[in-house]
Amino acid sequence: MKKTFLSVALIAAMCSVTFTSCKKDSEVQPEEEVVIQDDNDGSAESEDIATMTEDALLQSNSGRVEGNGLCGVTVQHSINVMEAGRTDAVIVQSGRATIDFGTGKTCDDNKVRKGKIIIDYVNLNRATNASRTISFNGYSVNGVTVTGSKTIKFSSATSAVIAAELTFTKDGKSFTWNTDRTRTLDINAGTVTITGSTSGTTREGIGFSSYISKGLVFKTNCANGRMPVSGTIYVTPAKAEKQRVIDFGSGDCDRKYTVTLEDMLK
Repeated sequence: MKKTFLSVALIAAMCSVTFTSCKKDSEVQPEEEVVIQDDNDGSAESEDIATMTEDALLQSNSGRVEGNGLCGVTVQHSINVMEAGRTDAVIVQSGRATIDFGTGKTCDDNKVRKGKIIIDYVNLNRATNASRTISFNGYSVNGVTVTGSKTIKFSSATSAVIAAELTFTKDGKSFTWNTDRTRTLDINAGTVTITGSTSGTTREGIGFSSYISKGLVFKTNCANGRMPVSGTIYVTPAKAEKQRVIDFGSGDCDRKYTVTLEDMLK
């Protein structure tokens, strides 16, 4: 069994790079599996970072934050308060929050995180025109270093547009993962739905692109709350003649997905 490159990603925890416990089309070749794995890994870690960011901003003062991968670390806030220039005297807060894992902390999800996640924000609350710009200083998860940046811009209290350019590195090998996505929260259902597209280059140097044809749904009440329980992604490796179709199922917290091949539309 091959070792999973980005073991920090919860999707990767479903199956190893050989897709143990998952179904796949017999035509999917080993050199192509890494494309599917790296795209899934980037997606899972991006969602993980978004969740930690919002958890950290739930409090407006510096202090300790528990759960959801934050390990009880101290979040430092530097807040500027400015008038929004509105007649209803609405106050907008802007500032910086730093999640500092120090030299290493083992979190509730049994992952070891190190370094800092830095969040420059406008408006602590999820609201129209609120934003977060996320960067990293020596940040890693289980030995995988994360660099790059990510922005989250809210169009409403429950919907945000996400853009990210991330690089993941371990043992001298890297893969890049770039995305433009929309993230929609359903508080009553306890779900997050992701739509949009990605592109990147795998750790083996294979370019790829992907798009979500049916929204990826994450359930907060699943033990594996940061991996999809339903949704479909089409992944296309560079120069491939067929698309890889990844189906995450119909909503069960079963840690399974299927991979099949499909002819590309001409």
